[in-house]
Formats: sequence, C-alpha cells, structure tokens
Amino acid sequence: MQIPTEVAPAVGQPRLASTSEPRHRALTVQLTLEPQRPRSRKHHQARTVIETHCLKPFEVQHQNNGNYHIQVPATSDDQLDEMMDDLIDEIHRIASDKACWVETLITDTAYPRFRTDIPQHELDAVYTPTPNEQRWARRCAKQLQHRFFLLLHLKAYQKQGFFSATVDLPSDIINILLEELVRQRTRRRSKSTDQCFAGITAGDRT
Repeated sequence: MQIPTEVAPAVGQPRLASTSEPRHRALTVQLTLEPQRPRSRKHHQARTVIETHCLKPFEVQHQNNGNYHIQVPATSDDQLDEMMDDLIDEIHRIASDKACWVETLITDTAYPRFRTDIPQHELDAVYTPTPNEQRWARRCAKQLQHRFFLLLHLKAYQKQGFFSATVDLPSDIINILLEELVRQRTRRRSKSTDQCFAGITAGDRT
C-alpha cells in the first residue's frame, strides 16, 4: 500500500503523514423505514430523528433518490468500521423505539456494509430466493454450488444496485440461501421419488 506523503516546506523533503490525522470518507446511506402497525406514521417521525441525531453530525446531504451523503472522519478502516457499526446500531434503536422496521445499507465506492443482526422477518421477506429466482438459477447452473453463488450475487445486487467482483454478506444471509437451496433440492427429489413410486404401483395394478 502506498504511504501518503506531504512536502515539509522547511527542508523540502517528504515526510510521512501523521497516522493520527483523520481522513474524511464519503459514504452513502440507504435507509428504508416501514411502520410495524398498519396506517401508522411513526416511520416519518423515526426518519426525522435519525436525520437529526444520527446523520447531521456527519455533514449530511440529501440526494435526489432519497439516500444520504455523509462525510466521516476516520484515522483507519478499523475506526471507520467501528463508527459505522455504532451508527447502524443507533439507527435501529431509534426505529425500534418508534415501532418501525428499518433496513440500512452504507456504501462507499467499493465496500458495501450490510447489517449483521438481521431479524428473521427481514431474512424471509428480502433475502429468501423467490420461486422465479430459484427457477432462473436452475436454468443457469446445474450444480448446487454454482446456483448458490448466482443467488448470492443476485441478492447482493438487489440491495446494492450494482454488481461487484466479491460479495461479503453476513452469515445469516448466506445460511438462509443455503438452507433454501437444500430445501428445494430435497423437495424436488422427494417429488420425483413419489412420482416414480406411483408409476411402479400403477404398473403392478395393471
């Protein structure tokens, strides 16, 4: 990795930049809020509180597509990760206090950040492959492993809005994809066995 340098005016020689100086990172926050009760408007209240309490300290700018652009000062990637984990935790705490469900995705130019403690209802509704997605994966790939990676990239694309060379998803999402693939394969094999048995039985009766 290239170490940043800056010219020292007194002697005209390069010197190492101080590692304690924060570097501002431009990040995009995607925020989806839904009320837990029908016809409730608390998700609007939750968004207002999140904008004021969580995002405003990071010089938040509203984008035309409803997302937020923030500037985060961090001295290292580890500190940035810690700050964003705290931010996501606070967003979800506020949403919970307002009886809302929330999906949060924070991205920069290369690295998507998915929430790690995804509730079961969100896993079922957002990340479980639909029957159409399952059929598409079966048409594209015969091996289960290849179908898994196809669906993995598909679900990442649906959340990020772009394809990436590598996908880093929380283990809960990976597990639910694997479980659904294995369940579908077991169901199809069971159906095939039943049809075969029914054919044999019908032949015995004739």
